[in-house]
Amino acid sequence: MAGSIGAVACSFVKGECQPLGQRVPTWEAVGHSGYGASKLGLGNAPFRVSAIMFGFKGALDTWLALVQATQGTTVTITNDRSQAFASCLIKNVGTPQWGPAKNANSDYKVTIPIEGVRTA
Repeated sequence: MAGSIGAVACSFVKGECQPLGQRVPTWEAVGHSGYGASKLGLGNAPFRVSAIMFGFKGALDTWLALVQATQGTTVTITNDRSQAFASCLIKNVGTPQWGPAKNANSDYKVTIPIEGVRTA
């Protein structure tokens, strides 16, 4: 199955993006027993996925530039199980890892980690 990071097609996208959850920070105060808490809006939805692409050197260089250009944007991520996760803010596109492809149709396999948060 194939996946995508926004409009950038990938051979595979491994991982899932968590749904938004209730945020409840707690604190302690000197001289008081127990904890204080504040109920905030929805959040707490960080994610980490891996985008994987097979191909030849020139095409993979172009693909990497397109994936790296998604940093700082909000996209829909579709993983290789056809699950779509909307409103994903890409905070960091990591360092690509190159390796040999183990198929006859391409020379290389590139894996790149992507981190971010769901925004809605």
